[in-house]
Amino acid sequence: MRDARGVEVAGGAASAVAALDHFRDQMLSLGPDPLRVLEDADAHPECALLQSHAAVLHLYGMTEAGDADARRLLARAREAGGGARERLWVALAGAWIARDYEAAMDRAEEITTRWPRDLLAAKVAEFHYYATGQHWQARRFLAHMERIAAENDDSSHFLAMHAFALELSGRYGEATALAERAIARDRITPWAHHCLAHAYVRQGLVEAGETVLRDLASTWDQSGQPIHGHNAWHLALFALARLDVDEALHIHRAHVSGFLPDSVGEQVDAISLLWRVELAGHDCSDAWSAIAEHLEPRAEEAYIPFVSAHDVYALVRAGRTEAARTKAEACRRLRDQVAGARRRVWQDVGIALVDACLAFAEGDNVRAATLLEPAIDDVGCVGGSDAQDDVFRQTHLVSLIRAGRARSARAALERLLRGHAPSPLEDTWAAQI
Repeated sequence: MRDARGVEVAGGAASAVAALDHFRDQMLSLGPDPLRVLEDADAHPECALLQSHAAVLHLYGMTEAGDADARRLLARAREAGGGARERLWVALAGAWIARDYEAAMDRAEEITTRWPRDLLAAKVAEFHYYATGQHWQARRFLAHMERIAAENDDSSHFLAMHAFALELSGRYGEATALAERAIARDRITPWAHHCLAHAYVRQGLVEAGETVLRDLASTWDQSGQPIHGHNAWHLALFALARLDVDEALHIHRAHVSGFLPDSVGEQVDAISLLWRVELAGHDCSDAWSAIAEHLEPRAEEAYIPFVSAHDVYALVRAGRTEAARTKAEACRRLRDQVAGARRRVWQDVGIALVDACLAFAEGDNVRAATLLEPAIDDVGCVGGSDAQDDVFRQTHLVSLIRAGRARSARAALERLLRGHAPSPLEDTWAAQI
């Protein structure tokens, strides 16, 4: 039997194939109902793909509890058997559990090489580019999208992924045009909205970017909360760039934080926004405890440096410094457990970044600047996107300013501006140097 995109499914009754189609569509569209796959997997234990896809949903959460649930589902997938595609999905999820993100990317790309219309595999690959640094992986990401573009031109959600790969590659005009084409096909393509936010912010086009996002924002409540909150986070960054702190904090309360407080994605957005407000010179002390109470129970867990750096900053700012230090030690344990590229990332950049963000949160600007100095040019490898990693570049700049290192601060500001005109926020930093 074949799914709605014409890809063969082994051992799938019609209802199981319909469930696979639903999950793929929810993941691609970032819709509100991806969790249904967990019930569907239980209803169809004979369908290996449903088991591996349900496992993947757990793995997006980056928690040890989610890893345990994924292992259970993968055992069921192996028992169900299937063909080459099913085995590759099991191998992909197994590599993911082992934190071998490069192997997971390899398996996802192998799936789309053999079955180019398996867009869920492309979407999962996109997540692994994020886990290893989307800007860092831009060339690989774009090559993947270009390879399968002809077969997937019918999907607005694929066009949005392709557009994002172009944006991460610095091809802003092409990215904007392709994202706009996706939106023309289906206005409710929130990943295309997300791509536009990136393209505008990377070019320093604050007013234009904010206007476009505000026009699209009325559609976000028809999507899942994670992308609703993340696109709202981008909107708040435009407000903050104009120094409208009140608007940025309103967006934080109304759209970003407190909806899925145990979700790593929401935690990162909430932390990053408050952190940036503090970098702009405003105190957010009253807001940190509500986030930290959901971070502290998982202080002994670590996945990627990008997330852990956010966690330690929030924990320290909430007065939970011991939990932050526990998180930093968890990062060191993970560094010693993983191999290959992941170990090099932790050794060369990741540990220094986590320690620097902890020091900065404690007010030790000299230590923060010293730790960030050799790592900041390669910070893209820690995970996150180009826009998300700007919080580390901004922290480096502010730590230099506060440490009295004017010459280095001027150079850091120039790198942050990337040749575009400074925003009002960036002007405030320039005035402090």
